[in-house]
Amino acid sequence: MTKKCSDCGGTLESGFVPDMSYGAAFQSSWHAGEPDEKSMLDYLKFGQGIKYDRTQLILIEAWRCCDCGLLKFYANN
Repeated sequence: MTKKCSDCGGTLESGFVPDMSYGAAFQSSWHAGEPDEKSMLDYLKFGQGIKYDRTQLILIEAWRCCDCGLLKFYANN
C-alpha cells in the first residue's frame, strides 16, 4: 500500500534525518517529557548537552512527499 500525503495527496517516500556528530551520523530519536538538567561536561565541551535515559529513545521514521515536500515524522515503538 502506497502512503499518501495528507496535504496534497502525493506519494510519500520513506527516509530519515541524520543526527550529525563528530565523525559519525546517527538516526534521530524521540524521547518523552522534558530534558533533565544540563550535563556540565557536554556543556563545557560542545556548548550544549542534556542528560537523558537512553533506554527511552524511540527512533524517528521520516516520510517526504514527492510532490509538495511535506515532511512527516513518526516515532513508532
